[in-house]
Amino acid sequence: MPDLDRYRQKREQTRTPEPFGDRDGTALPAGARRRFTVQQHAATRMHWDLRLEIDGVLVSWAVPRGPTLNPKEKRLAVQTEDHPLEYAFFEGNIPPGNYGAGAMILWDTGAYHTVDGVSPLDGLTAGKLDFILRGYKLHGRFALIRTGKPAPNSWLLLRKGTAPADDAEVVEVLTQSIYSGLSVVELGHNVSRSPAIAETLAAAPSPSPSSRRGDSPMLAVTGDEPFDHPKWLFELKYDGYRLTAHKPSDGSVHVHSRNGTDYTAAVPEIVHALRHLAVDQATIDGELVALDPAGRPDFEALGRRLSDRHHRGRADLDTPLSLMAFDVLEVDGIDLRGHPIELRKQVLREFVGDRGPLRYVDHVVQHGRALFTVAEEAGLEGVMGKRLGSVYRSGRSDDWVKIKGAYEVDVAIVGYTHGKGAHQRLGALACAVFEDNAFRYVGHVGSGLRPESLAPLAKRLDDERVGAPTCNAAPKDRTQWSQPRLVARVRCSGRTRAGRLRHPVFVALREDKLPQQCGWPDRLASPPTARPFRSPADPHRAALGTPEPEASTPRPSGTVARDHQRNPAPDAREPPAAGPHTARLNKVFWPESGHTKGDLIGYYESVWPWLSRYLADRPLVVERFPDGVSGKCFFQRRAPDFLPDWIPRRRAGDVDHVVCNDLDTMRYIVGLAAIVLHIESARFSSPDHPDWVVLDLDPKQAPFPQVVHVARHVHRLLSALDTPHAIKTSGRSGLHILVPLDGGLDHHQARSLAEILARTVHAEIPDLTTLTRPIAARGDRVYLDYLQNGAGKLIVAPFSARAQPTPTVSAPLRPGQLTRRLSPTQWTIATAPRRINRGGDAMATLFDTAADVPRLLDALSVRLRRATRNSR
Repeated sequence: MPDLDRYRQKREQTRTPEPFGDRDGTALPAGARRRFTVQQHAATRMHWDLRLEIDGVLVSWAVPRGPTLNPKEKRLAVQTEDHPLEYAFFEGNIPPGNYGAGAMILWDTGAYHTVDGVSPLDGLTAGKLDFILRGYKLHGRFALIRTGKPAPNSWLLLRKGTAPADDAEVVEVLTQSIYSGLSVVELGHNVSRSPAIAETLAAAPSPSPSSRRGDSPMLAVTGDEPFDHPKWLFELKYDGYRLTAHKPSDGSVHVHSRNGTDYTAAVPEIVHALRHLAVDQATIDGELVALDPAGRPDFEALGRRLSDRHHRGRADLDTPLSLMAFDVLEVDGIDLRGHPIELRKQVLREFVGDRGPLRYVDHVVQHGRALFTVAEEAGLEGVMGKRLGSVYRSGRSDDWVKIKGAYEVDVAIVGYTHGKGAHQRLGALACAVFEDNAFRYVGHVGSGLRPESLAPLAKRLDDERVGAPTCNAAPKDRTQWSQPRLVARVRCSGRTRAGRLRHPVFVALREDKLPQQCGWPDRLASPPTARPFRSPADPHRAALGTPEPEASTPRPSGTVARDHQRNPAPDAREPPAAGPHTARLNKVFWPESGHTKGDLIGYYESVWPWLSRYLADRPLVVERFPDGVSGKCFFQRRAPDFLPDWIPRRRAGDVDHVVCNDLDTMRYIVGLAAIVLHIESARFSSPDHPDWVVLDLDPKQAPFPQVVHVARHVHRLLSALDTPHAIKTSGRSGLHILVPLDGGLDHHQARSLAEILARTVHAEIPDLTTLTRPIAARGDRVYLDYLQNGAGKLIVAPFSARAQPTPTVSAPLRPGQLTRRLSPTQWTIATAPRRINRGGDAMATLFDTAADVPRLLDALSVRLRRATRNSR
């Protein structure tokens, strides 16, 4: 039976911040929703703790590799001691000397229930738990099965159902806490986002003194149509309650609505997240929503949750809430309302994540129509447009425009109610649609009725007046009912689950249509279904899987995925006669230029003699575009299970990578729509020692001739220090400069070398370069990115194609090509092979030479001190 004795025996309450279970849990009915949590724990060994609420405690399992969404994977889960229910909200550092010392983040939480109403305690006793998770990161059906091997407390954690859209591991893609937004490593180092925010604000212009800084929120005017404009940003508009959340430096939290109503006690999940934010103090503006299983706001569910005056302790399991944060008014004592919207959002993004009870609302610049289309297709309320450069002003302002999605519905008028003032004669129309050979009430509409039309309309309805409703589902109120003779066109924002018009507005009478012809339009023919919603700013959503039927999902078939470490011997490999590299070669990958899949494979075949040396014996990560560059894409680091046996794999860390040492493998991988090839700086044979350091010249807002100027300066500097180096385009807008190493440095030392080089360059040409990472703070200077060095860090491989409107490639350059005529997009899969065949690989010496690192460091130190002294 579950109990907390072992938990308390292992801990001293005065030495650890962990909760001690001061209150007893309550046993629940078999089919009730219960709490689950997953906490990532950097103890002696990294692992993830899965905890399920059973019989008043959290029954716990340590999962060394973490949960997976891949049904073909089986994960060891070692049952540990039961934990108190309060532990479901714990995040923090357990001090050294305590049991389980180390950092622990709340990686996911939510509700679970067992399949077919089986008691969780019975399943635990029997050694088999089959359950549905509904969390912020994990959704769907899972199972825990006790094996008793290699130890009596050994279980297997399985994912049931269909595989996700790609094979990315959810614990590798989504690494942040749903509370603090920190990774477990950052929490272990007590990382604060405040220094980065201070740096961003220090580089920003002084705030405007003209903003109206009252206590009320900034409000938008209503726009009629979506629009595009280069000086506006656009966000998805969420249907919820507008709230202001305040985290003072004393650790308390307050959440209020726009009219001052205190909702703090009603939203415990929001309060928990605010308390753990990695800043000392903040005031956030956002929209409180209840999201349905498909990720869309459910306004009715939100209303039910907030109308519960007793704020039941388990309400967050029945209807979890999220605060969609779109603005920040103050952080760490600094008033941000006088700063432009784009800077405020940049600051907000520093400390608010995109998973959990507190979520950052991303945006696009200029393309309001496209985002509005996304909102309409997803069944969202609409979009918000915000003028770039605008400050935060209390009250309504035309710097913010709300554009709601609208539907037009033709309804039969079946009555009316009286109103007040000018609308006393007629306040609202009772509406119905005709379905199943009868009229069905769908709501009243009063907005949009013009005073001059009220009396004539009321007269027409009085002529058809009857004593009882002429429609089904009619409300019992003071409606004056009439025969359905008239038809009205109504604009609304949707249909409620009860079959009512949402936010209806009267448009006009329709004299050309019969009442019996009135029905819901196709898009509103039924209440919204649970179709998954993916926003354009949510690239990892596909990795989460989709909700599944709660009791009918079949058991997965098949066995555990094969061990890719056991590759066939070289002489057992069979060359592929057919496969993705031979199928649909005419499929267009670049719509703007018309280049096809076959063109891409042909290009990689032509440059293989030069490309192969950069891919050999090196972890390969590809960027796949199944529908071409204008469609969705995803990064694939792990070798897919469906690859044929003849393709070699090698393990780096916990990931099985494709080893692309031959042209057959290259053809096959590119045939899977792998357009872009990314490589690491270290080989499988020496994973801790990189072959180069790279300085990424990232322009963003800087003109490309300025990037070329900076590259020439770096070239002259390294040449003066007699240091070999190589130059290539990124294939997009930047340049890469690589310094070869002899294998004597580890990743940390290599990054330090790159940092010293970057700081020296910046000290010598500070007006052209910056070391500031936030884009908005860079201005028109070139960012010297040395952070692309480190274990697992990637660069685009030389000769790799890029997913640009035209099929550009990352092209090696000779120093003499660093001229004003240079364009980062002048080499494509059509033009690059001729140039390479004529002039060879301009980076060919990268593996034949190496920098004299001690001498280079000494020389850079001298130049850095000289440049720093001259700048004073």
